[in-house]
Amino acid sequence: MIKPPGTNMKNRFLLIVLADLLAFLLLLGLIWDTPVPGLGSLFNSRRPNVIFIVLDAARADHFSGYGYAKETTPEIDRIGSAGAVFLNNFSQGTHTLASIPRILTSRYFSINLFQHDLMRWGSRWELPGTIFNRLDAQQVILPKVMADNGYQVVAFHNHGCCLPKTELGKNFDKDYYCFVSPTSPKDERLISQMMDWLENTRDSDKPFFIYYHIMSPHEPYPEKPEDYQILKGDSRADIDAVRKKFHQRQKDTPEGWSEKELRILNGLYDGNLRHSDRWIGILDRKLDELGLSEDTLMIVTADHGERLGEHGSLGHAGPPWDSLTHIPLIMRYPPLIPPKTRISGFTESVDIVPTIFEICNIHLPSNKSLDGMSLLSIIDDPERARQVALTDTSLRTEKHKYVAWRNVEFLYDLENDPHEENNIAARNPEFTMKIGEAYQKAIAPYRNRYKRAQVHSAPDFPFYYSSGLDVGPKESIETIEDIRKDTREIARNLSGEKAWVLNDHAVRWKLFCLPDNGPPSPLTFSAKAPNGEYVISLLVETPFSSPSSPSEFGLQYRFDPETPFLPASGMKNVCKNYDYIELGKVKVTNLRFAVEVKLEPRDGSRFIIHHVKFTPSVTGQETPEQTPPGEEVLKRQASLKALGYL
Repeated sequence: MIKPPGTNMKNRFLLIVLADLLAFLLLLGLIWDTPVPGLGSLFNSRRPNVIFIVLDAARADHFSGYGYAKETTPEIDRIGSAGAVFLNNFSQGTHTLASIPRILTSRYFSINLFQHDLMRWGSRWELPGTIFNRLDAQQVILPKVMADNGYQVVAFHNHGCCLPKTELGKNFDKDYYCFVSPTSPKDERLISQMMDWLENTRDSDKPFFIYYHIMSPHEPYPEKPEDYQILKGDSRADIDAVRKKFHQRQKDTPEGWSEKELRILNGLYDGNLRHSDRWIGILDRKLDELGLSEDTLMIVTADHGERLGEHGSLGHAGPPWDSLTHIPLIMRYPPLIPPKTRISGFTESVDIVPTIFEICNIHLPSNKSLDGMSLLSIIDDPERARQVALTDTSLRTEKHKYVAWRNVEFLYDLENDPHEENNIAARNPEFTMKIGEAYQKAIAPYRNRYKRAQVHSAPDFPFYYSSGLDVGPKESIETIEDIRKDTREIARNLSGEKAWVLNDHAVRWKLFCLPDNGPPSPLTFSAKAPNGEYVISLLVETPFSSPSSPSEFGLQYRFDPETPFLPASGMKNVCKNYDYIELGKVKVTNLRFAVEVKLEPRDGSRFIIHHVKFTPSVTGQETPEQTPPGEEVLKRQASLKALGYL
C-alpha cells in the first residue's frame, strides 16, 4: 500500500476540533438571537456538499485508472488524481437490487429498497425468501440521514426502479428521472439537468446531497461516437452486427459467439463507459465554474460489475466473481483527502456511508449502526485497510477466494488463477474447511441480525410471486430459458408437445399455455408465504386475443385438494392484454401456500400466466383498483424492459 502525502491524523483532529468550535459559536449565536458575521458560510464548510455517482455495472478492471489498456476513463482518472483511488474495492452484491440497498444502508444484508414493479401492478415483486424480511431496527438509509441533517437531497437517474413510493425513493426531496431507450444514451440530459439544478434551483444556503445513478455502462449499447474511438480497427458493419446480435440474443451465455464478436462486445461496453466518463468530466468542470469543487465531496463508484463472456455469461447476478464484485471507488474532497492517494488494501462498498458521515460530521444516534468503517482512517494510515473482503456468500483474501453458493463450496487460488476458473476446494479439504469456518464466523452476526428482523405475519402491502414458485406436476411442463423481452414473439414461436411451457429465467419467469398442444392438465402453485388471509389473483396475458370474462379462460381453482374446483370469481383489466383473474380468499397457516388451477380455454388461444398476487385482507384494506398506467409509468416500464429487468 502506498502511504499518501499530506493530511495525517493530527491535522484531521484539528479540523474536527475547529468544526466543533464553530458549532459551539453557532449555538451561542442562536441563544443570544444575534447573528455572528460570516458564521453561516463557515458552518456550511464543515458540512460539505456530496455528489454520489453510481455507474451501473461498471467493473474496475475496465477503468484506465485501474490499469486497463484502453483509455476508457480519462476524466474520472483526473478526478481520482486529485483525491483517493481505492484499487481493491468490492461490492456486497452482484446486481442492483441487492447491491444498492447494501451500499446505501452500510449493511451486508438488506431488504430490497426498490420494491420492484410497484408501478406496473400496484404490488411488489417478492420471492419466498425475501417477503419475510424487514429493515432491522438499527438500520439507516443514507438519503434520509442526510435530509435529517439539513441537506437538500436530490436524485438524478435513469433507473426505472427508483420510484418515489419505495423505501429508497421516498427519502428524496426531488426525483429527476430520465427515460431509457435502447437507441440513445441519457448522460447528457441527466448531467445537463443536474448542472441546471446546481446553478438555478438549489438553495445556496443549505448543503446538498445528490445521488446520480446512470445506467451506463450497463446494457443496452446504443450507438455513440465513443464506440468508434474504442473500436478503431473494426468496421461499422461488424460493430453494428455485434450490437444487433447482443440485443436479439435468446440466452445470457457466450455460446455461439466468436472471439472477435466478444472483443467487439467488450468495446461496446467500453464505449458506454467512455461516454459516461466524458459527461462526468463536464459536470466536474461545472463545479469548478460554480466555485463548488473545494466544498464538495465527490464519489464515483459502481453497484456491481458485468460478465462479458467470463464464467459462461453475458450479464450480471449470480455468484460473486471478481468481474461482478471488484468495482471502482474514487473519492475527492480537498480539505481532507490528499491528492494522488492510491490505496491498495481491501475496502468495501459498505464503507462508503460511514466515510460520508465522518466527512460531513454526522453522528448517528446510539441505537443505530453501520457495518462498514470510515475510509478516512485508511487514507491516514493505509496499513489499517481490511485484510479480507466479505459478501453474504464469500470471503476473499489477497491470495484466495472462498464462495458458498447454493450448498456448493468453491475455492480459488487467485495468485495462479486470477480469473477464478479452477475450483480447488475438493483437492484442499482442510484449507477449504478452515477458510469456510472463518467465513461463517465473520458473516454470522450480520446474517443473524437480518433473520431476527423477519416478520412471519402478512405484510400491509400487496405482493406477488413469479420466480420462486414451485409449479407441478413437472411431467406436465416443458421448461425453457429465454431472455427475450417480447412475450408475444416467444408465445408465437413456441412449439413442442406439452400444453404448458415454463420460461424459467429468474427475471422473465413466464408460464405459457398452449391449448393447441392438447388439454392443459391441472397445475399446483405452491410456495412459502407469511401467515394471514389473502385475496389470490393470477396475472394473465392474452397476447393474441382479449377475453371479456374469466369464463372465457375456463379457469377454476381450489386451495384444498379435498374440495371441488370453484370458478374464478372476478376479472380486472390492468392494461391492454393484461388481466387479473381473481380466485378467492385463502388463509395461509404454517407459512405454506398452495393453489391448484384447472383451465379449459374455450377458444383454444394461447395465453401466459405471469405471477400469483397476494393481497392481504387487512381490516380497512381493499384490493387496490388497477388503472391503466399513465405516460410516466409506461416510460419506466419501457426503460426496465430495455435494461433487462422485465
